Amino acid sequence: MISKINKIKKLYDRFGSKGLLLYSSMRSKEKKIVSFSFVKEFAQPVYLRTCTSDFPAFMDVIVGKPYGFSFSFTPAVIIDCGANIGLTSIFFKNKYPAAKIIAVEPEKNNFEILSKNLCGYTDTVLYNNGIWNKSARLKIEDTGQGNWGFTVHETEENGENTIAAVSIRDIMLANNIDSIDILKIDIEGSEKELFESGYEFWMQRTKVIIIELHDRMRKGASQSFFRALAKYNFETVVKGLNIFCFLEH
Repeated sequence: MISKINKIKKLYDRFGSKGLLLYSSMRSKEKKIVSFSFVKEFAQPVYLRTCTSDFPAFMDVIVGKPYGFSFSFTPAVIIDCGANIGLTSIFFKNKYPAAKIIAVEPEKNNFEILSKNLCGYTDTVLYNNGIWNKSARLKIEDTGQGNWGFTVHETEENGENTIAAVSIRDIMLANNIDSIDILKIDIEGSEKELFESGYEFWMQRTKVIIIELHDRMRKGASQSFFRALAKYNFETVVKGLNIFCFLEH
């Protein structure tokens, strides 16, 4: 966890006095959506909600740059599974403007901000669904960890807190995608089910997988992932909380 002083320093070092304005705005006790357009490398404004996990997510993704890896190719197709409010998608879209970005987020309030954050960018496709290994109905559960900590579980219910699942294979077929250049996976434990079955179609067609594992949220998540990974020729690099997996040919 970044301390208050460290946060302020990081924001000031990155954005100058406007970083201090961001910090001040996000400490508001009033629930509101705040727009910031001072991130120079971004073509469009960034929208964040006060009184949520949006600011910690901004600190992690935009200031911390955990996805700032140098690839040996220019990505053309990037799928963001567990997109939250779209910060990772924004990061990649600005780094690779010609790339097609597909962002998937199940929680409706997160999805609304995701839509605002990506509406100014071209060649983006948004899914208000949960990522799963098959067609199913999923129940969204609040784990009490803020807006970046929602989990999903398969259910037969069709109520207010349920949503349709979508598989990576479904996404590829619907968008006429033959291969995925970068597949980012941060789905709060659902990686357990994702890598239990149905991965054979898309895993061998994915150049880079970036994944954060959540055994604390779903027991067996890591085991499921590494069992599937072992079937393919991936080279792995650990960077912070993420595992970067590069498909070797």
